[in-house]
Amino acid sequence: LNSLGFNNIKRIYPGIDIQLYSPASKSLSLLIKLGLDEKDFVITFPGEFTRLGAIDDIINMTLQYSRILKEKKIKIILACRVKNERDLKKKEGIKKILKKNNLSSEVILPDVFKSMEEMFNASDIVIFPVREMQGKFDIPLAVIEAMACGKPVIISNIPILQEFAKNDNSIIIEKGKPEILWEKILDLYDKTEKRNQIGYTARKFAEDNFDIKKIAEIYKKIYEVL
Repeated sequence: LNSLGFNNIKRIYPGIDIQLYSPASKSLSLLIKLGLDEKDFVITFPGEFTRLGAIDDIINMTLQYSRILKEKKIKIILACRVKNERDLKKKEGIKKILKKNNLSSEVILPDVFKSMEEMFNASDIVIFPVREMQGKFDIPLAVIEAMACGKPVIISNIPILQEFAKNDNSIIIEKGKPEILWEKILDLYDKTEKRNQIGYTARKFAEDNFDIKKIAEIYKKIYEVL
């Protein structure tokens, strides 16, 4: 719009409750409900089953590195809501693949998400290795919410995501490369200090740019000068 000559343009990010989405200890009750142990290294994917093109890469990665997954007690939560019949069919198909390959305990498909902030805080890292953002017209707030919880996020290098995903607040990878995703997961698995530093920076970024109270103040100032 600026390039077209419009000068009265203000970009405003959507806001989140950074008090609700904030760093907290892992919920023991949630871990038990999900069949997880406190010592498990937990990865969460807060994406979709049939859109964005990430789910197949994640499953292929899981199948390829299943032995290491089990050895290192790495668990993957597919925190994807079923929005339609296609999603349900995809979810059931994934369950069959996992059962066939004896991976039902390594990849968790919870049915209900009452508290995503608890889900994020139960995670050690969050992944968003999408191939595309077709059909998504806004910023994926699930990623911002995970960042607000102080979690390091591994995210694709899609240009639209680079508006908020930077090298200091996340791990940026080439899309459609499950082997690179796995490499970065293992790197964060081995480096607690690196996880903590990225998570700290991610939290600060969310506080500075997505705090709903700050967003409300921006709207207020704009309306005051109209």
